[in-house]
Amino acid sequence: MDKEKIIQLNRYIIPLSALLLFVDASVFTIFGSNILYSLLCFYTLILFFQPKIAPLVLIGIILPLESFAYSHNVFLFFVIITLLSFMAKWAQKMLSRTSFLPYLFVLLFITTEQLVIEPHIDINVQKNYTIYKICVNLLMLVIFLKYFTKGKLGDHL
Repeated sequence: MDKEKIIQLNRYIIPLSALLLFVDASVFTIFGSNILYSLLCFYTLILFFQPKIAPLVLIGIILPLESFAYSHNVFLFFVIITLLSFMAKWAQKMLSRTSFLPYLFVLLFITTEQLVIEPHIDINVQKNYTIYKICVNLLMLVIFLKYFTKGKLGDHL
């Protein structure tokens, strides 16, 4: 992503984060379950394409608060998102081709949430539901990546 695009994205991080939090909460209210993780997809975009740490910290604080609204479990969510973020940054530095990493990050997060967080709060995990969640969020990530990079995904994708 070029420098001009990063500066433009920095201007809109707070309003976009608030809007995506509202979208996630609205979808949760309508469906009674957290199916869409648009804020997580935005976090993934920032994680892989933003060199500054401040936007990551901002969204990294909002994500556990969103989890608290859904499941009243902040600590486990925070630990998972932090560990996966460090793993993603490490993999981004170590691998020469990183085009699959944003997708892998979202996939790992959702499956970890389904296997660790949801059984911990007594939610039955269904395979069809998990597959549906993964597909919806990967599609959201593709839309974000195409929109924010204008279809030119640069060296990363």
